[in-house]
Amino acid sequence: MYNQRELPLEEKKALKSIEDQLKKPFMKSGAWIKGQPTFSTKNNNVVVLNFGAFNITDIQPVGQLTQLKELDLCSTGVSDLSPLQNLKKLEELGLRSTAVSDLSPIERLTNLKKLWLKDTKVTEIKPVRNLRNLQHLELWNTPISTVAPLRNLENLQILDIQGTNVSDLIPLKNHSNLRVLDIRNTNVHSLAPLTSLKKLQWVGLEGVMNAKDHKVVNSLKRRGISLHL
Repeated sequence: MYNQRELPLEEKKALKSIEDQLKKPFMKSGAWIKGQPTFSTKNNNVVVLNFGAFNITDIQPVGQLTQLKELDLCSTGVSDLSPLQNLKKLEELGLRSTAVSDLSPIERLTNLKKLWLKDTKVTEIKPVRNLRNLQHLELWNTPISTVAPLRNLENLQILDIQGTNVSDLIPLKNHSNLRVLDIRNTNVHSLAPLTSLKKLQWVGLEGVMNAKDHKVVNSLKRRGISLHL
């Protein structure tokens, strides 16, 4: 339980509205608790909100939490992200295993640093192209076929595109900060772009047709890069 008196009125109302859908009260906690919706505050504002794995579809009240920095909606019934479009301070957004297909409502959330989209219906990632602060992007098992919109996201450090239809890594060749790249079980046809990734530390290659491209693989091994083959 939590003391509602410490929160602004609009944030109290937002939490109460979400609780009514969840049929379970929020607990104030700085840690994730299985089966328990939680939140944490800073300067008397909600900055972290977690109600992943709950059967909820309407997140309209979340739009009132304008100081929010972290939001976990994984494994919910959420499909419409439009209530999030004004959460300009949001830095982390979890959307794994949701029915989300349209990312356009979050295209102006330029403070986003981490975005989890595994097992969603997202086919178009153009809305992500202006999120220049993104460091961690998970697109595992989504129906995307290109990473071209990520071309200018130079702060990316971790990118997971395993199980997608991506075939071309050339748009990533100038990602000088990329440390972890997972391309397992993709249609990638050339590993050559990996040789220009100066900070690369780990690459997932299992199930990639050209994973035995000895020239590139040996070059990566000589640099001490860990390969999952």
